[in-house]
Amino acid sequence: MGLNRHLPNILSFSRIAIGLIIFLLLKEATLFSTTIAMVLLIVGLLTDYYDGKLARKNKTVTLFGKWVDPFSDFALFFFIYLSFYTLELMPLVLFILFLARELSMYLVIRPLSMVKNLDPGAKMPGKIKTALQITGSLLILAMLITNQLGFIPYNLVDSISKYILTLLVRVSVVSLFWYIKPLILKPQAELGKEEQLTKIIFNLVISFFLFHLLSGSMIALVFDIDFHLTAIFLLSVILYHIFLLWGLNQLKDAFFNEETKATLTRVNLPILLS
Repeated sequence: MGLNRHLPNILSFSRIAIGLIIFLLLKEATLFSTTIAMVLLIVGLLTDYYDGKLARKNKTVTLFGKWVDPFSDFALFFFIYLSFYTLELMPLVLFILFLARELSMYLVIRPLSMVKNLDPGAKMPGKIKTALQITGSLLILAMLITNQLGFIPYNLVDSISKYILTLLVRVSVVSLFWYIKPLILKPQAELGKEEQLTKIIFNLVISFFLFHLLSGSMIALVFDIDFHLTAIFLLSVILYHIFLLWGLNQLKDAFFNEETKATLTRVNLPILLS
């Protein structure tokens, strides 16, 4: 029973070691080392599946386990993405966005979730993000193996990998929305009309922010824009949307129906387009 109790956490922690070994193997850049790295990533996928399954089966689901599982996923992909960065398959701006997303989760969002007595465990968008990360990483490793076998040129691996990693990081950043939302907004059933409007304004601005952030990153990647210029642009996007969110909340009293004078409980299409 003692081993069964700790086995899920052992499986979770094993992904940290797997990530480090994958990093060391990919540095060798040989057909053998890349193949072993790919096998280890599949093993990591199996540990991610079985740690939660065993915890639920043995009724040993704990708050600590809910922290360890996603943190181990982060550590695994930190080493994998670091490998891709050192192989020049992942642009620096994408690696920084990945780190910013993960650090915000563990330094801000999860601690705040615990303070508000919210479940810090992974949500469905986070699980989808992890599944896509595994699929995309396996595809890149498969292309590296194909290149090392002499079937495709490295520049093709490089080009396709950048598009795959851009998609993975975009999904990762977007998934933050479902973790931030419960910290700021009450459940819909508990909201008054003005609070419902505040929630809709928040959702709207966050949606625009994510679109601008991710489309800007994509443009910087495709056109190989200087990193410092990209960083300045992304900072301006953050500041602009903070100002937009503040401004709309200051003006939300103007969101009413002229005929009935009732406060709007949604942002209608004309306002959305404006």
